[in-house]
Amino acid sequence: MTRNWFRKEQTLVLAGRECRIENRLTSGDLQLRDAATSACFAKSYDDLVNALFDGQLVIPGEITGESHVERRAKALLTADFTQLPQAWREEAKRRHRYVTEIRRRNITARTPETLRPLISNVAKSINDMAPPSWRTLCRWYRRFVSSGENVRTLVPLVCNRGNKKRRVQPQVIEIIERVIDQEYLRPQRITVATVYETIVLRVADENRFRPPGMEKLKTPDRATVYREVAKLDPYEKMAARFGKRIADLKFNALKLGVRPTRPLERVEIDHTKLDLFVVDPDRGIPIGRPWLTSAIDVCSKSVVGFYMGFTPPSYLSVMQCLRHAVAPKSYVKARYPSVVNRWDAHGLPETVVVDNGKEFHSTHFEDACLQLGILVQYAPIKLAWYKGCVERYFGTLNRRLLHQQPGTTFSNIFDKGDYDPKANAIIPIHTLHEILHVWIVDDYHRREHRGLRGIPAVAWEEGIASYPPALPPRREELEVLLGMIEERVVSASGVEIHGLLYNDDGLALLRRGMGTGERVRVKYDPTDLSLIHVFDASQGAFIPVPAVDQKYTQNLTLYQHEVIKSFARGRIKEKVSVVDLALARQTVEEIVKRGWAETKKSATRQKMARFLSHGEIDSAKTLPEPAVAIEATPIVALDARQSRALVGHGNVAGMGVSSLTAGSSDVDGREDVRERSDSLPPARGAAGADDGAGAMGPKKEARVNKRGRAQAKRAKSAKPAAEAPGTGSRPGGFPGNDDDLDTTGWDANFDLPTKEENA
Repeated sequence: MTRNWFRKEQTLVLAGRECRIENRLTSGDLQLRDAATSACFAKSYDDLVNALFDGQLVIPGEITGESHVERRAKALLTADFTQLPQAWREEAKRRHRYVTEIRRRNITARTPETLRPLISNVAKSINDMAPPSWRTLCRWYRRFVSSGENVRTLVPLVCNRGNKKRRVQPQVIEIIERVIDQEYLRPQRITVATVYETIVLRVADENRFRPPGMEKLKTPDRATVYREVAKLDPYEKMAARFGKRIADLKFNALKLGVRPTRPLERVEIDHTKLDLFVVDPDRGIPIGRPWLTSAIDVCSKSVVGFYMGFTPPSYLSVMQCLRHAVAPKSYVKARYPSVVNRWDAHGLPETVVVDNGKEFHSTHFEDACLQLGILVQYAPIKLAWYKGCVERYFGTLNRRLLHQQPGTTFSNIFDKGDYDPKANAIIPIHTLHEILHVWIVDDYHRREHRGLRGIPAVAWEEGIASYPPALPPRREELEVLLGMIEERVVSASGVEIHGLLYNDDGLALLRRGMGTGERVRVKYDPTDLSLIHVFDASQGAFIPVPAVDQKYTQNLTLYQHEVIKSFARGRIKEKVSVVDLALARQTVEEIVKRGWAETKKSATRQKMARFLSHGEIDSAKTLPEPAVAIEATPIVALDARQSRALVGHGNVAGMGVSSLTAGSSDVDGREDVRERSDSLPPARGAAGADDGAGAMGPKKEARVNKRGRAQAKRAKSAKPAAEAPGTGSRPGGFPGNDDDLDTTGWDANFDLPTKEENA
């Protein structure tokens, strides 16, 4: 018995196939080359040892008595003929025509006289321009007969041609391998030509420092270096030069992905910018390309919800998409009569799969999913196939729908050619909404899906028959939980969010039971800043709190408010008040409407469209209306049980806030401001206010009220030119990062700047 080791150039017979150990990879695996097909593959040391003792591996060693050619021919006998290269098979068939002709003629004496006429006839019949000699034909025939007339013995032994003995000096081979490891297998991805130049310099340096009389190293040929590079394992080479992720995508096997067993078990959410320019419906001028946020059910491949508008990817678009996904789509028939079928997809997802965008890592998104019982699963970085269902849907949407419409930008510049999408754009965004609804409900959901091997609408119906979709306890709670979250201190002036004050009697009752400096959780909808919800820990519920200035905040979005604040800062260049913001809002809206027809830049039009909420569908309006309308009932008692409402019940009027203490301010804000200055105690800031009002005794409360009236009186007697709006116990005007918005102590006689002065 011989003693064997796994070493380089060792010959093995693995599962009846002759292999050769080419190299040891960086991972520790052994690189093997199939002798029949010359294909490389890797096996670990443990796998080879286990195969040896399982009888699947044989180590022939060097004492078999067979030549390399004979062992090569024996390996071909065990190979599948159809797996061999096409050129090898054609050559074997050509040789087979010659040797079978000998058998057909029953030639026993194989001499030049008997074989040369045979070779000439066969060459003419098959149009062979290079017929074999009679000696070569004899050799083919002997091999063919001795193998039992196996055609695989006629396969040419191409790999055995040429001189297999290395003619390059071992020291030069060592230099070549070292340079390849140090220079070629690096992320810089230098070329083989540069590697060859480096090798030439290394060999020259080695010769220069060699002692006299010692043999000089010979410079290798360029082809030698290219051959050494070609021997590298393709996976290891790509992993070293392009990264492991790229190598895995190219060489690793594609396996079956996650297959949920029920609807809403796995929902994928992602954003894309549509390949289509939309236009303004009034003037027909192009606006830009809207964003689309979609939620796809992986089990049925159904679209459960989407949100389209000019708002870039953010928590707002995710929130609107989730709200649309959870709610039933009963609005479709009434709003879009052209839609034929029903859109039944709805319900709370069990798991949502998202990428690593900052909107998905926000506190708002994590808190909403936690309270809704939704598990968030993040896809690995730069692995789009991890949520391939929604990625494929976006590609199908662009290819089958948007690329067929006027104004499309196509997928790349080569498809677009000379086509001008802006000049050909004719579709308004509200029409695009209708087109998208028709395509989703009547086309995408009713067409056979190749990955599903079925129809999405049918798969949804069959799935929910066994697994009905989960639903939120009530609509109002869903709207609250999907809102953005903040933590604030409740002061006498209420709660301050983005420079706006929110207050009512219910919040005052909540403040009485809180400690000094205690913070509360606040939820608000960035699409409507007229109302927030404050969490009452004692009741375990959110109570609605309206904005103090309802006229300014009604239907005001957070984006509009930020634009207005920015405009007000730049125009007045000092702190501004709520009245200034209201005037700024009116001015900004006039400027946007006037500039809408004048500007030609797509980016500017998209910002204007976002400010005007152009073409966006409010998801709250798609929800079914409550069965019974709640009538407006003013708050008549200050008892906590009577005035404290549940989450989101009714509108502002329905919550008893139609007659707020602060009132509804006029354009100039004089009358209501005067009422606020007389009725509200002075505040010390939303964030750092004295929160001990609930614990004040009658005497202290009287002193506070008296001090507030005195401040209001001093404000009335002051000169308008020397006093700015809001000179109460804290600075008035627009709150900055460290300031609060307060209306206490406003001068009722203060004259606001006229339009001419503003201009």
